[in-house]
Amino acid sequence: MNSRARYPGRIVVDLAAIKHNALKARELSGAKLLGVVKANAYGHGLVESALAFLSAGVEYLGTAQPFEAIRLRKAGITPELTKILTWLISTNTDLEQLVDLDIDYSVGNFEVLARTQRLSDYLGRPIDIHVKLDLAFGRDGFRPEDLEPVIEALSDAARKSQIRIKGIWSHFALADEPLDEDSSKLVDFALVFRERLRFQGIDTGLLHLANSYSLILSPEYNFDMVRPGFYCYGFASDDNLLRPEVLGTVPAMRLEVELSNIKPVLPGEGVSYGHLWIADQPTKIGVLPIGYADGYPRLTKMAKAYSRKTSKFYPVRGTICMDQMFIDLGKTPDLKLGDVLELWGKEPILISDVAIQAGTIHCDVVTNLGKSIPIYYENVDALGDLAKIYEINSWLE
Repeated sequence: MNSRARYPGRIVVDLAAIKHNALKARELSGAKLLGVVKANAYGHGLVESALAFLSAGVEYLGTAQPFEAIRLRKAGITPELTKILTWLISTNTDLEQLVDLDIDYSVGNFEVLARTQRLSDYLGRPIDIHVKLDLAFGRDGFRPEDLEPVIEALSDAARKSQIRIKGIWSHFALADEPLDEDSSKLVDFALVFRERLRFQGIDTGLLHLANSYSLILSPEYNFDMVRPGFYCYGFASDDNLLRPEVLGTVPAMRLEVELSNIKPVLPGEGVSYGHLWIADQPTKIGVLPIGYADGYPRLTKMAKAYSRKTSKFYPVRGTICMDQMFIDLGKTPDLKLGDVLELWGKEPILISDVAIQAGTIHCDVVTNLGKSIPIYYENVDALGDLAKIYEINSWLE
C-alpha cells in the first residue's frame, strides 16, 4: 500500500455518473456533445473523466489549456477515438505540436489567424480550427465590428486551403438568464457570421454556443453541438435551486474522510484557532484530518459532515485548519474511530451546499482541491473497452 492509499481523506469519482450525465445531456439536447474536461475535468481527473465521456459517445473533448489536450493524446486518446478542441491560445502556444497531434484549436483574433496561415504554408496542409466569437463577455473572440475584415480573411485562408473551419463557437455571459438581450444578440451575430461564410462557399462546421444553463433553460440555442460543463459532473445550479434530482443527473464526486480522534470538551472550552466556538455544554469533538490545504473552503459557514452509517449531519465546530477540522459528535458519540464521513457528495450533502456556505460556486471549490489528496475511481467497468486506457494510465501515475 503506497502513501497515497494511506491518506486519511480521499476524493471518490463515479465514472458511471459522468457517463450517465453525458448521455442525459445528449438526450436533452438532440445535438452532438463536447465533453468539457478543462481544469483537470473540474477536479475529477482529466484522463479518467475523458474516458467516461468517450464511453458515452461524445464527438469532442474540450480543454481550455493546450497542455491538457496534449496530455489526452499522450494518454492514448487517439484521433480515431475522438476529436479534441482547445481554446486558450497564447503567443507562446506551440501550434505545430497541436497540429501534429490532430488537436483542433480556437482562433479568436487576427494574430492567431495569421500564425495559422504561416504554419499552414510551412506544413503544406490545411489546419482545422474553430472560429471564436465574442459579444458582451470580454473573452477572446472576434467582435461584431470585426465582421467584414474577418469574413474576408477567413474566406481568403479557406480558399488557399490554409484552414478548415470545423466550428463557429462562443460562450454566453448570462446563460442563466434566458431572456437576456445580450444572449440573443450573440446568437444573431453567430448566425449572421455563419451565413456570410456560407455565402462565400465556405464550410462552417459545427455551430456550438450552449453551456449547461443554455442546455437546461434555452434549448433553442443548442444548434449543432453543446458543451455542458457542470451538468455533466452532476452539480446543482449555482443558486442551488436546480438540484441533480431535478435535472436527472448524478453527482460524480464525493469528498470523504475517516474520523481520526474523539476528544471530550467541557463547557467554556474553545475549539480551534481563535476560539470562535466555545462549548456551552459537555460534548465530544471528532477530529477529521482534512482541511483547507486539501481544498475544503476555510471560510465555510455552518459547515457540516454527513455519515451514511448514521444518516446524520455533524456540525463543524471552530475554525477550519490547514489540515484538520472538528465536528460535534454530541455527549454520546454514535461514531467510532475509522468511520467515514462525507464533506460533499450525493444528497443530502451536495458540493453546491458547501459552495454556497463558503460564499462561492461549486466550480471554484472542486478546481481548488489539494494536489496531495488522492482520487479513487469507482464503476470503472462503465468504460467498457476504454478501461484498458484507464488501467495503463493508472499505472503511470
